[in-house]
Amino acid sequence: MNRFHHYFKFSDPTGAQEPHAYCDGLMEPYGVTRIPSLMHGKIFRKDDPLGNGPIDEDKFRRNLSNRTWIPQDSGLWLNIENSAHNVYRHTANKPWVVPNQEGVDFFHHVLDVVRGERPDVRIGIFGQVPYSGYQFTLNDSLQEARDALNVSSQPLAERLDFLLPFFYDQQTRPASIDTFEHRLKWIRRVLTDAQTSFPGTPVYGMPWCEYYDLWKKRPDPDTTEAQVARQLSGYTWHKYNELILELAEGVLWWGGDNSRNAGTTHWDPDAEWWQASRDLPTVSLR
Repeated sequence: MNRFHHYFKFSDPTGAQEPHAYCDGLMEPYGVTRIPSLMHGKIFRKDDPLGNGPIDEDKFRRNLSNRTWIPQDSGLWLNIENSAHNVYRHTANKPWVVPNQEGVDFFHHVLDVVRGERPDVRIGIFGQVPYSGYQFTLNDSLQEARDALNVSSQPLAERLDFLLPFFYDQQTRPASIDTFEHRLKWIRRVLTDAQTSFPGTPVYGMPWCEYYDLWKKRPDPDTTEAQVARQLSGYTWHKYNELILELAEGVLWWGGDNSRNAGTTHWDPDAEWWQASRDLPTVSLR
């Protein structure tokens, strides 16, 4: 795979194309390719949209076999975020995050289904390996706990074709670690842990062009002004991507999602974060 990928979902202002097709057309001139994904609704039962129970294997296999959505020999990432299936679990006391073997076993089963149905695809799992929680990662006293998580996930990581840690920033972080230097340290530490603990497995960092906390509080209707207000600055976006490209094989850009009202987040070719991308290696927007 090349170094620049996207999973943008910005809306087509003419309404002629679905967001994915529209964004593929926007990115194609720059060599930024989409990596397809299957999310909860394509994996679990219709009456279990959040993925609390076991996967719906028949549905999952049908969606895996869709070569229009997942072309032959393409990459594929799975988005399963339910805490019942995470490879880690949160605790009330230090170290606050510990391995969850049931979650590891769950993902081994998911990979068995993928490998059986689509042995041609290159598979990654969103956000599970390595764990990239902000406060947990930045706490120097928790290195042993981070190592324990990585050790428990090694057999799973060895079956993946790429790792996909996500870097969703928030406008406001805990006061003691709310500097730009802390945010860069967070990204650096996650990616360094990934390269150290899972050597040989490519890593693609996943930054979001919006602040996650502002996105969660977006108004209804979600106005253009609100969308602009929650975007990362060009400087921030450039620095995050620059660091990811220094320490990982590539990036997978996320943006344009509006789960409450899909297809209403607008593409802005003049957005700071997009214009700042022009200086990233191998991406030419000129």
